[in-house]
Amino acid sequence: MLIPWVFALDHPNYARWLPIHVRDMLSLDTLAPSIATEFESGHFVVKLVKGEGGVIGLTENASQLLRWLVCDPEMARAVNEFELSQELIKHEQSKGSDVRHHEQVESKQKAFVKQVIAFTDTIEEMGHPVSEESEDLLVLDTRDIVDPKVANIVRNIEQIGNDKYHEYVRDRLDKRTTPLSDPIKQNKSHLFSRQEVRSESNVKGQISSLKQSWSLFSQLYVSCQGRDS
Repeated sequence: MLIPWVFALDHPNYARWLPIHVRDMLSLDTLAPSIATEFESGHFVVKLVKGEGGVIGLTENASQLLRWLVCDPEMARAVNEFELSQELIKHEQSKGSDVRHHEQVESKQKAFVKQVIAFTDTIEEMGHPVSEESEDLLVLDTRDIVDPKVANIVRNIEQIGNDKYHEYVRDRLDKRTTPLSDPIKQNKSHLFSRQEVRSESNVKGQISSLKQSWSLFSQLYVSCQGRDS
């Protein structure tokens, strides 16, 4: 089920409205039995679907419609002229000059073979990621071992989302103790690309303060040496 994942991964808009949609669909037999019967018969597909291009969707905007009517024929003409010019160029080149693709040369082929060999060597050196027998959670491309907190969240993330989903349904739809418009508290789970930010120690600040004090002391010492005794 998709809904627990939108709760677990902090997608508040989907998390707010998907449970309501599911609830409506589940109660359709009671609230609108005729519509439920049609849906079960497969009559739920949109009849008219806009394909690529066309004027559907532009009729409500006069300026966009006018732009499309004026520009589209000119764009088609320009594309046709470009394609025709390319055909003429290829025909002229085929008479004597080199018409090969820019990668169909010896240097490109050698570089490609070199890259393939380097890639296969790297795979053999690092080992097959699927055959890894370690119990640690690894990043497949870098082989880095993730933080234990991240590993624990990944192993339990579906259960976390399920708990949040059932809590949302209980408090906002069943008991209605929490308004539907209230913000949904985010989990801010630490995952592969969003790991915990470690707090920096005060060592850097102390070093910077010492450098400033040392510079000030040096200036004071030089100024004292220049004064008359």
